[in-house]
Amino acid sequence: LEASAGEKEKIVSRTRLNLYRTGLLCEMSHFLQEIETDLNHATQVLVYEEMNHYKDMANRMETLYNSCWGGGSDSLAQSVDTQQNASVQNVQQQQKSGAVNLDPWAQPEGIYEEMP
Repeated sequence: LEASAGEKEKIVSRTRLNLYRTGLLCEMSHFLQEIETDLNHATQVLVYEEMNHYKDMANRMETLYNSCWGGGSDSLAQSVDTQQNASVQNVQQQQKSGAVNLDPWAQPEGIYEEMP
């Protein structure tokens, strides 16, 4: 292959430009991989720290509850169970009586009516 000096310069400049492009694409790819790794790590740390924060807040709220109303977590669980049992018994009584309450707020004296 014989090429003139001008064509050789074109070939060399294209080769050099392709080398720069390849190098730039490699750098971009590496940069994006590093960003992905950093973001994954940062997200994991954030979620872990949020979990610890909310656990701490839950412990503080439980301590505050115990200091204000006494008893402990057992009395809290008992009061929740009592409320749930009362609501279940209320539903069972309504089912036995055959009353159908269509009120979305479950008020026994209210009757749900559609608007025209």
